[in-house]
Amino acid sequence: MDIDAWLWWLIGAVGLGIPLVLTAMPEFGMFAVGAVAAAVTAAFGGGVVAQVLVFVIVSVALIAVVRSIANHHREQRPQHRTGIDALKGRSALVLVSVALIAVVRSIANHHREQRPQHRTGIDALKGRSALVLERVDGSGGRIKLAGEIWSARTLDADSSFEPGQQVDVVEIDGATAVVM
Repeated sequence: MDIDAWLWWLIGAVGLGIPLVLTAMPEFGMFAVGAVAAAVTAAFGGGVVAQVLVFVIVSVALIAVVRSIANHHREQRPQHRTGIDALKGRSALVLVSVALIAVVRSIANHHREQRPQHRTGIDALKGRSALVLERVDGSGGRIKLAGEIWSARTLDADSSFEPGQQVDVVEIDGATAVVM
């Protein structure tokens, strides 16, 4: 399974968010936001160096800004809020979280739509050309399809193909290629 870089950054952001919740150390939250920013950079095609730079710059900037704000508030008289007042400052956090989830989901859907759909198994054989090895008619024959020898029969029971002719595979019926 091949996981894109942006998804690894999101896993890292969640991993950094867990200690934030358990220890209430805001630095983990700032590193988590830096990881989300790096995930966005990776999703838009930024290289590894750009991703790491965005992670470091955003994390360090947040730590510097938040610490200066915290020091400013520490000098003021502490005010303990309870009940509804305690939740007032958290609505912005919830809105930012919901917005980040929406952005990440949008990026994930965008990448999923851009990936080419690869056909596998017998679906990959339909529509391919094959070389007739033994006469193929409505009752059977042999072809070389994708480097392997297959039993084959014609789609139209009245037609036939001689060795050396090219045929197109219409469908696979069990272990028999139906050709025309």
